[in-house]
Amino acid sequence: MRGGVHVTFAPKHSCRAPGCSVLLEAGAGAYCPPHTRAPRVEARRVDRFRGTAHERGYTSEWSRESKGFIAQFPICMGVLIPDLMVWTRTLAEQFHALRLIARERGQLLDLSKPGSGLSDFLEAFPIYRVEFWDLSRPATVVDHIIPHRGDPELFWAVWNWQPLTKRAHDRKTAKEDRPSLKPTADKPSAP
Repeated sequence: MRGGVHVTFAPKHSCRAPGCSVLLEAGAGAYCPPHTRAPRVEARRVDRFRGTAHERGYTSEWSRESKGFIAQFPICMGVLIPDLMVWTRTLAEQFHALRLIARERGQLLDLSKPGSGLSDFLEAFPIYRVEFWDLSRPATVVDHIIPHRGDPELFWAVWNWQPLTKRAHDRKTAKEDRPSLKPTADKPSAP
């Protein structure tokens, strides 16, 4: 306290642009002036390429269907990462049928339990690798296990959906979008 006035000092932080070392005052935003527009411009460029959410199929019908799916599978069961060398549509449909049985029995977390129907299936047919990110947290997003890339069959196939938290979904999507981690085939072939 100085002369009856309380003075607080907040630490400076660096610009979030990769390689930038400019220090910014607290409350000045995440980026220094030269980098302020760059992330937004890049995001707009990418969105122009991808199209709007509605153009990519995320309509009111999708909203209704995905809310119904989250009602059936309300918790994050782990993140299924497809192995495109082993994956087939038939095996994915069989896995989904087992997932429905596990839900009816109240065993949604069976992926994390050795000896359960779901984990036994994945041991016999390793079509998915399971990452246990946000396991047992409330699901808020329906993810496409195999990215649909505009294919309406993959988009609407319930066997291709999984309930995730927003954080787990963003983490999976970021890994899929990294060029070094993208699958070599655009989409898997159905048997």
